[in-house]
Amino acid sequence: MRKNRFYTGASTALVCALPLLGQETKTMEDELLDLLNTPVTVASQKAMTTRESPGIISLVTREEILTSGARDLLDVLRLVPGFDFASDIQGVVGPAVRGLWGFEGKVLLLVDGQELNETRYGTVPFGNHVPVDQIRQIEIIRGPGSAIYGGFAELAVINVVTRSGSDLNGVSGSINYGATDTSYSQRTLNAAFGAVRGDLSYSLSVSLGDAQRSEEQWNSFGDVRDLKDQSKLSQGFLNFGMKYKGLTVRAIQDNYTVQDFTFYRSFAPTPMKFSGTYFEAKYSWELAKTFKLIPRIAYKVQQPWYYPDDPTNRKKETVRTTFGIQALWNPIATVDLLFGADAWKDEGKITGDGSTWSNGKNTISYDNRAFYGQALWNTPVGNITVGA
Repeated sequence: MRKNRFYTGASTALVCALPLLGQETKTMEDELLDLLNTPVTVASQKAMTTRESPGIISLVTREEILTSGARDLLDVLRLVPGFDFASDIQGVVGPAVRGLWGFEGKVLLLVDGQELNETRYGTVPFGNHVPVDQIRQIEIIRGPGSAIYGGFAELAVINVVTRSGSDLNGVSGSINYGATDTSYSQRTLNAAFGAVRGDLSYSLSVSLGDAQRSEEQWNSFGDVRDLKDQSKLSQGFLNFGMKYKGLTVRAIQDNYTVQDFTFYRSFAPTPMKFSGTYFEAKYSWELAKTFKLIPRIAYKVQQPWYYPDDPTNRKKETVRTTFGIQALWNPIATVDLLFGADAWKDEGKITGDGSTWSNGKNTISYDNRAFYGQALWNTPVGNITVGA
């Protein structure tokens, strides 16, 4: 079996081997060169190879995911240097990066450009959440390696890119099932369809399933609870993408449920929902060969940390509407300039009486503006990046 290799831009190890005459399969050197030359966009809007991109970039390809045998995004990220995971309040699992706890809004998770972090606390739960069967590649920045992100990108940016219509070019499906001595550990159904018709490319994928953390006992300060059938993680993930010439549209419906087994709640283990609806439309408008404008609108509605079976827990819904524009300018062959501006409105709504936001009302809103710029200069001795 071929050894797994996850490339990290900070330190590159090149393994050389002499190919046999007539050998048709790629050598380790050829595969590593292909990996080094894979284009990524996590650090800049312009697609650049992993060794040219600014920041400390890690790239995990679909081949590496399949070879590793990982069945969860959490499993994949644990193989990347600097990443680990632990349990936080109410049994929700979050990430740590380089020994720093990043669950409370310090690690940005993007799926096809859509920000999955919820806007109440900035969290995003892991564990049987984002389906790995549909992933084409994962691009990672450890640290604030790019000026094009703000908000939740303090410790890391995880950019998950799923398979497009050209990658699928037909129908794909899979069934995952894992078992323990007395029960199941995971059972997931995945299906995807994609195609290219002239200038139109589209894809649709769906994943349904659930998992159990353990069937052992959980002990917290002497309070013991049996986790078998009491620690489920359920997910329903629908992802639609379409591209026609310069227009790109993305829509995601994410229904994720954590069974809270902790004694933080006074009642029996109960489902806690993290649901989200995400939509984005953007257009790449090429005004000249060296100048491009990209206006976009994004909309997301989320209901995190919600207990549907608890009548005392009110449904708190958050809505973020974003308008943005980017300008990409390539004045000379070795210089790339990026300028951008975003304006977004955050709204909070509470369904039912008896609960309010910090302003004492059942609605609240915030308006935000952001401006950023980044310059890339490719020189014979190295690449220089400046951003703010």
